[in-house]
Amino acid sequence: MWGFGFILRRFFTVSSNKNKKRPPFKIEVNLEGDDNGDELATAVGNALGAWTILEFQLSIVYLAAAHPHGFPMGAPAAFASVISFRGRLEMISALLVHSLDANKATHTDLIEKWEKRAKALGKLCTRRNEIAHGVSIIVRDPPRPEIRGWTPHLNYTSFVLEFADDTARARKIKKLRRLSVTEIKSAEADFQSECARLGVFAHEDVLPIMQQIERTELPRLA
Repeated sequence: MWGFGFILRRFFTVSSNKNKKRPPFKIEVNLEGDDNGDELATAVGNALGAWTILEFQLSIVYLAAAHPHGFPMGAPAAFASVISFRGRLEMISALLVHSLDANKATHTDLIEKWEKRAKALGKLCTRRNEIAHGVSIIVRDPPRPEIRGWTPHLNYTSFVLEFADDTARARKIKKLRRLSVTEIKSAEADFQSECARLGVFAHEDVLPIMQQIERTELPRLA
């Protein structure tokens, strides 16, 4: 039979284990920088800078389509007033398709080129959003090692509350998407490449054709 001393030792051991406080689980915005913090911040900044230039080139496509003989100074501001990037793509699509409606037979290639560009831009926009709406984080979940990185679209509150259970949270953290510096640099290079294609498309494809399209007079109500 077990002695009384064994029972007491077992009771106090279990009690002390229960009373031990595990260090709290935390997700923090990383203000310290990463192990490669400077490189990460530079990559993010360069990628978003390349995207800004891409959006400028997209505005040139719009101006070439809407005002091929010269544009009023407010035209770029009008383009920028459409906040959604996909809304801007749809606006250019409508402008090209309806402007060329009477000449579809001879200008189908221009529409096809634009549709290809618009599809590529939509995919790039998704990658841009991952970077632009991401955040550098530190996940502290002792005794597991810290996780640091650039994480897109992380909702901190729901993450902590939904996965308060240790095992479920561990699985979630393991699947946590993080963008590497290499991925962000790759996105920057793709933004730059698409920027060059848009420039060629605006000046060599859109502008010459739109300059030939017959213009209509401003309608006037009786």
